[in-house]
Amino acid sequence: MENWSRFISEALERDGRTLQEIAARIGVHESYLSRIKRGAVPSRAVLEALIHELDLDPQRARSLYEEALKERERASLARKRMASLSLIKLGTPREEVERFFRDPRHYQAALTLLGKSRGEELTPEEKEALYAILKVLKEGIP
Repeated sequence: MENWSRFISEALERDGRTLQEIAARIGVHESYLSRIKRGAVPSRAVLEALIHELDLDPQRARSLYEEALKERERASLARKRMASLSLIKLGTPREEVERFFRDPRHYQAALTLLGKSRGEELTPEEKEALYAILKVLKEGIP
């Protein structure tokens, strides 16, 4: 499935000019264009400049851009939820939490809940917060 990151990276490679040359033409710093090439979601103005400068299919570029914005928002909400949930302190031993997440079903469910892809890792804080939520749902708030 094509996504923003792949789409823009391939377009920049296909163009043949250096990132520095393209960045200068669209009025951004080369390091910003490099981040965009790696999948960062640019401003709408930069998106439009890229569409024009790289002669991209406007409909496809805007569609993938909108999907990337939605994904970024979902990830941001997941991080905010995790931050607020990390305030729950149940004093669960770390070994109990780690044992729970050794089960591949639990681990994959946690990745899905947090909007992470299969290869990503869960942080100890994410594991503890998710485990605390499950514990509260099962046993109630202590």
